[in-house]
Order: sequence, then C-alpha cells, then structure tokens
Amino acid sequence: MPTLKDFAEEYANSIRVNRGNPILSKEIATRIKELSYTQTGQSLSADDREKILQEIENLLGISPQATGSGLRMVKNAEDSSNFIAMVQQIRSELNQK
Repeated sequence: MPTLKDFAEEYANSIRVNRGNPILSKEIATRIKELSYTQTGQSLSADDREKILQEIENLLGISPQATGSGLRMVKNAEDSSNFIAMVQQIRSELNQK
C-alpha cells in the first residue's frame, strides 16, 4: 500500500521529467484529489494533501522558507522557477472546490 511519501515521489519525478507540460500541474492536482484512504474510502484530508505537497517541494529542493514575494526559496537554482510555479499551481488547484 503506497504512502503519502510514495505518491509525492511519483509526482516530483513526473514534474522533473515533464516540467514543460502545461497541463501537468492540473493533472497532478486531480490525481491528489482522487486519492482516498484505503480503510474508509474517504478523500484525503487537507492536512495529508499538504503533506504530499511539502514532500514534493522537499524532493524538488524547494526550501520551506517563503520569501517576501510569496515564492519559495530553492536550494538548487536550476529549474527552480518552473518547479515553484508548478507546485503553486497544484496547491491552487487543490484549494479550489
């Protein structure tokens, strides 16, 4: 049975490989929305969704420290703006009802 970290790793790898795909963020957000708990069948809680996003950020090298502009600092500057934008889009999609 996959863990939240397993899902985050899958999504982070997809972002790395397909960072030029304009609809990837929406696809990942949809996949996260469709996840459910094995025992209850209920959708993941907002906290667990956020844990997945935080793990994706960690795997992509995005530091948990937010900058004044609302963007997140990145340990490795290569591809950082793409990664930040994609994770922000995923988070935005997840916050929509």
